[in-house]
Amino acid sequence: MRLILPLALLVGGLGLLAAEIPSAESPHGNEQRSMVDGSDDWRRTVDGWQRSSDWDPAVKREAPALHPAVVGSFQLLLVLTVALTLDLVATPKKPVETATNDKSKSSG
Repeated sequence: MRLILPLALLVGGLGLLAAEIPSAESPHGNEQRSMVDGSDDWRRTVDGWQRSSDWDPAVKREAPALHPAVVGSFQLLLVLTVALTLDLVATPKKPVETATNDKSKSSG
């Protein structure tokens, strides 16, 4: 039980750190490069194959930005849930004392 808070802080801190480290871009994810050389301008859509350069330029596709604090809070919640569950499972239950006849003990 004493290790729950330090472990939760450690995992949360590692999650925040991992969220701040920039990741490598996918070679297919760079739309600007393909728009310049025109090599990858065709996209499969519901209506068939279309050039992405013909689409409405006002519509921009951006990956949703998830704040690192949100990721860290979910990790913290997960760690606390697992730690409390493991603590409840690992805690030995006290045996229930049954009512005994105290007279039989005293009269010997």
